[in-house]
Amino acid sequence: MALELVKKYKIGLWIYDEAGEVPVRVEKSTALDISLNPTVNTRDYIVDQHPTNEIDDYAPTLNQAITMYKGNPDYELLFPQAYNLPTGGKAKRNVLIVFMQEPIVRDRYTLQTEWQDGAVYYTKSGDVYTPAGDVAENDFEQDTYYIKESELAGYKAWKMTESTLSFTNINGGEATITFDINFGGVIQKGYASPDPNDKHPVFTRSDNAEEEWVDPFKA
Repeated sequence: MALELVKKYKIGLWIYDEAGEVPVRVEKSTALDISLNPTVNTRDYIVDQHPTNEIDDYAPTLNQAITMYKGNPDYELLFPQAYNLPTGGKAKRNVLIVFMQEPIVRDRYTLQTEWQDGAVYYTKSGDVYTPAGDVAENDFEQDTYYIKESELAGYKAWKMTESTLSFTNINGGEATITFDINFGGVIQKGYASPDPNDKHPVFTRSDNAEEEWVDPFKA
């Protein structure tokens, strides 16, 4: 496999509207530096000669400075927020980061109605597909065999539903709005694919959500 340098345009940043439904891509920024900020605890175990560093968690942050182009979607999303000086829950937004250099390819099985020369057939038992071996045309039974095809499901992505946008500067001289994004809540891991109608990213979660601890007393 040939080496491929990851270009800056392969990592996309989207911030959702106040309703958390429509993602708006941040376009007029010149940097995308995600600080992962690991939480490191040093433990000096009695059986070890030296202390051990253990990572308990991560608290990622992202600093942004967009160039103000009135009429551009990122300006129209972010300037009203900076103008209104939001606090509390009004300062929180859903944030999506898509790593387009990391495609997610999955298998799709299609039920066959006609025999195809050279096709590799599969049979289905429950949710399991098993190679059927050589299937001659005379042995082919309609709606019994499947063929496997690969399709692009999307690209690896993170979605954060409790991110805080902290605005730090409106610079008229440089025509920029500067703000920090502090990732909050759980970083959901999954993939994003373009909506066929408007090309907005649609996020699908694929990590194990059942492993998250849920506070039974939290509404």
